[in-house]
Amino acid sequence: MPGDPQRRAADLLLGRDAIAVVKGDVRAELNWDDHARQANGQVQGWAIDSWSSGRGGPIGIGLSVSGRYVESTVPVRKAATTFLNRLNRFLQSGAVVPLCAIGRISRGVDADRDAIAALCALVTETNCAQRPGRRACRHPARARFG
Repeated sequence: MPGDPQRRAADLLLGRDAIAVVKGDVRAELNWDDHARQANGQVQGWAIDSWSSGRGGPIGIGLSVSGRYVESTVPVRKAATTFLNRLNRFLQSGAVVPLCAIGRISRGVDADRDAIAALCALVTETNCAQRPGRRACRHPARARFG
């Protein structure tokens, strides 16, 4: 999935064993096993989330990362750093790789974010179910719909 706008966002590649975020010749891989979200909303590993937020709600699409992925995604996040990206994340916390780094609320982008999150949740659950002796994931991924 190509980043948008191309200059300010990374591409998202979905693979069998991992996802990758790519910006130019810089790449970071994240394992499907680490796709999860705690009950309190804090990302543990990685998750599809908003790029930023405003008074009206979530803005854009981002890949929220924690733990070992904060460090491994630094080169990709640096490659996507622009003045507008710094401005849009100025009051935000957490490490987020921009996938759709727009500066406004968009219902179309919200729908895309939910669809990508649901796809990632489906792949995660499918991978867990296909492992011998495993019926459910250790950290079930949950997509939000609304």
